[in-house]
Amino acid sequence: MLVEEDLLMALVGAIMESVGDHVVGIYLGGGLADTDFSPNQSTVNLLAVTDVDPDRAMLDTTSDIHAAVDDEFADWGDRIDIEYVGLPGLAGFRTGQHIGLRSEAGETLHLEPLTELNVLDWESIREHSLPLVGEPADTVLPEFSRDEFLRAVRQHASAWPQWTRSHTRLDQQIYAVLTMCRAWYSARRLRQTSKREAALFTAAEFPRWDSLITWAYEWWYAVEEPTPREQAEPALIMRVHDFVDELSERVLMAGTASTEAGIDPPHPAPDGRD
Repeated sequence: MLVEEDLLMALVGAIMESVGDHVVGIYLGGGLADTDFSPNQSTVNLLAVTDVDPDRAMLDTTSDIHAAVDDEFADWGDRIDIEYVGLPGLAGFRTGQHIGLRSEAGETLHLEPLTELNVLDWESIREHSLPLVGEPADTVLPEFSRDEFLRAVRQHASAWPQWTRSHTRLDQQIYAVLTMCRAWYSARRLRQTSKREAALFTAAEFPRWDSLITWAYEWWYAVEEPTPREQAEPALIMRVHDFVDELSERVLMAGTASTEAGIDPPHPAPDGRD
């Protein structure tokens, strides 16, 4: 059996053991749910939908069980992302009065307010996921308007210039480039897609960044070895900063009259970085 299948069985088992009486559905998203899976890089994304909003009692019930799964599958490190959301939260998150449970990028499971930014993850699960428990996601998760989706994309993209200033490893530069490609694709097409398709789309729209995007794409999908985690060279970090800054600003402008008219990107490519 593939280690991914063992991990999924353990995660689903942990959820059902801790809150099974409340589970409406458990959904597998991300690259593992489609052909975009990269063995050394892709994250396991699980969404557990419950009939009640998560609370402190649910956190106490689930934390130790999930910690045990993390210990058993330590090789996955920070590549296990889990979210619990209740049906009341899915219906009423716009009020700012609902919370969920989340663990991503190696974090411990914690309570977190639901906001419009959550729409990105929910939309991804709704459109591209495998139901591990329950009915298909598009029958459980509500539809989201395209305006709501675009606002979430803009909010997400606006945080990445600051993120890149505090992350200097090589794998983090690769991830930042591909994340911004996905943000740009989502802002332009008002739907989500894989890192692979988004990278190709963005490289075609921004030819001067083609070499940087291709570099990140080839590293991400390399089968032979995991993405390197050593410190990136300062010149590369600055180049990624420039790319992320430009794409973030472009995403924030997406849907405006100037963008639809096809204006030039707001920043020229730095000299010698084509």
